[in-house]
Amino acid sequence: MNTRKIFIVILLLFPLSIFAQAGSGKIEGKVFDAVTREPLPGVNILALQTNRGTTTDIEGKFEIENLEVGNYSLRFSFIGYRTIVKTDIIVNSARPAEIEVEMTESVIELESV
Repeated sequence: MNTRKIFIVILLLFPLSIFAQAGSGKIEGKVFDAVTREPLPGVNILALQTNRGTTTDIEGKFEIENLEVGNYSLRFSFIGYRTIVKTDIIVNSARPAEIEVEMTESVIELESV
């Protein structure tokens, strides 16, 4: 293939790549303990309308990328803490949806034998 053909192919594909990302966005945020305000690493996060999810990093931060524009609910779960569902998170392509989540400890009861 000569240089001119490669250039034409790139020009034809470039608008398609922009169009493909125009309808997507992301959710990002931070999860921390409600009492101590310490970040919680390893929290499981699931976008309930999709099969997409992630976990928080060492600083309690997370992001879920390439979500279609729309309204989402996220479920946050972590051993020793109450599961939380955050609803009405609006994702658009202009900027990331940002949320902060406070998790409270829960009592784990063991069955006696």
